[in-house]
Amino acid sequence: MKNSLLLIVIGLMALTSRLNAQCPTCVPDLGCVSPDGLPTICPAELPAATAGIYYEEYLTFFLPAEVVDPESGIEATLQEIVITSVTGLPFGMTFTMNDPDNTYYPGEGENHGCATLCGTPILEGVYDIIINVHVLAVAFGFEIEQNQQFIFNFVVNPGEVGNASFAMTGGPAACGELTVNCEALIDGSPSITSYVWNFGNGETSYDQSPGPITFDQAGDYTISLTTTISDFVLSAVSVSALNGNWGGDIDDLFSDSDTFFVLYDGDGNAVYSSSTIDNNNTPSWSGFAVALNNPPYTISFTDDDDITGDDALGTASITVEEGISFFDAGNGTFGQSTVGLMVSSTFNNEESVTVFPIPDPTFNIADNVLSYTDPDLSVFVWMVNGTPINGEFGPSLTMMDGGLYSCQVTNIYGCSATSGTQLYCPEIVPQYNEADQMVFVNDIYSSYQWFFNGLPVDGEESAFIDASVPGNYAVEISTSYGCTTMSNVTIVTVGIDESSDLNLSFWPNPTDNELNFSGNDFGKIQINFYDLSGKLCKSEVILSPSGTLDTSSLIGGTYSLEITSGNNRQTAKLIIK
Repeated sequence: MKNSLLLIVIGLMALTSRLNAQCPTCVPDLGCVSPDGLPTICPAELPAATAGIYYEEYLTFFLPAEVVDPESGIEATLQEIVITSVTGLPFGMTFTMNDPDNTYYPGEGENHGCATLCGTPILEGVYDIIINVHVLAVAFGFEIEQNQQFIFNFVVNPGEVGNASFAMTGGPAACGELTVNCEALIDGSPSITSYVWNFGNGETSYDQSPGPITFDQAGDYTISLTTTISDFVLSAVSVSALNGNWGGDIDDLFSDSDTFFVLYDGDGNAVYSSSTIDNNNTPSWSGFAVALNNPPYTISFTDDDDITGDDALGTASITVEEGISFFDAGNGTFGQSTVGLMVSSTFNNEESVTVFPIPDPTFNIADNVLSYTDPDLSVFVWMVNGTPINGEFGPSLTMMDGGLYSCQVTNIYGCSATSGTQLYCPEIVPQYNEADQMVFVNDIYSSYQWFFNGLPVDGEESAFIDASVPGNYAVEISTSYGCTTMSNVTIVTVGIDESSDLNLSFWPNPTDNELNFSGNDFGKIQINFYDLSGKLCKSEVILSPSGTLDTSSLIGGTYSLEITSGNNRQTAKLIIK
């Protein structure tokens, strides 16, 4: 009932939280209740957040004093609930409860509490939040007290970043690698608009919409855009020859042409009229700047007369492009125009993006202990055969059961990575049931093959074997996760009692070619050497309580020694180098 009760309580604590944060203060909604009388939370689900956008959500939870465990039907009183710590929040978010010490007393009438989740999440993703809770309940007059850890999910959707000059999709942060797409928003058409991008990673662009930009190294980057709007401007006009339409009237008898020009835009509006240059058949004008932002443009030349009417000297089209262009106004009027670019507006904007480092998930291995020492790692989810191990969220783990072990680690930036697997094959120790005359191991493996005196026994492929016959029993097991392991040898004897009276000592251990022994004087003593499969590899008879045995014929490995003298028996383990 204890675990079921805790699951009820933890269900209402499915909040992404970090203690001692500075979110706005909340007020519980006293209308938050549940029809079945069980703890509940309002709203039932937290809305998803969006990366780069401020998030704030107020939550109320209902904690009745009396609850009924839905599995067992047992009634219990919730005395105290304490949230001791919370890890795994998205980077940039915090969580504040309305109780300063994060403790609630339903049994004393404190049946509502609230919390505020707030901040600006930086990284998109689904976050595993580990919540540590201490619960004190009373059932049948007994206190039930337990600490547990639970994992919950919180979704942060991808966001968009933008300013007056450009929009950016992707970012503003990612783990390991970040790809963004940028688009300039200012288009000064028909004026000339140019773009200069600098992405802070060595890449630049002059396109309005650069292709995907990838940041593949951890660090902070500044993306900047300079948008420049420029106009084509007419800055000079010169005439190299005039047609003869200006001569023949009284104003021109004794002088050359008095010439001026008028510039017209695409709507036929006169947008500029030049000064008149007197008595010059090859006039030129400069020192002005007329924006050409409504093409096409035409230029008309005229001879200014005082007495008679003005003489039209021809009309030509102006080429609107940077540089010097030649025109022909007709009937012999020729010249050239000079067009340049003039900046009218400049805009500068920038955005910052960040690539956080992916943690190194490689663990240290010492004997059967896996561990991490990186101080930047904050969350550890240990798994065996791909399944999280209940309660194992610390930086180290002792492998107890066989399996493929791995760990998902998360660093202080919220970036996660999963380690490779470590195969751990457990030591198999058969047990002897003297009453049933049976040798057995746990029935949790994929296959079994029993051995008797070092030889496989046909048909003995279950978790136990009949051991009514004295001898050496061992079993080879295989597992679904890749282990094939030979067990220790169990020696079954009949009528021989285990005794320490022989008191034989052996040294050195490990040894190679010689084994010294010393013990009590029991006369004739037999020493049998068995390998791990139970096979008899060597047998010696000694008549002296001390001496030396030749072990050079034994290959390297672990051996079980059976020492007998009459009804006395002793066992020992020996390692040959």
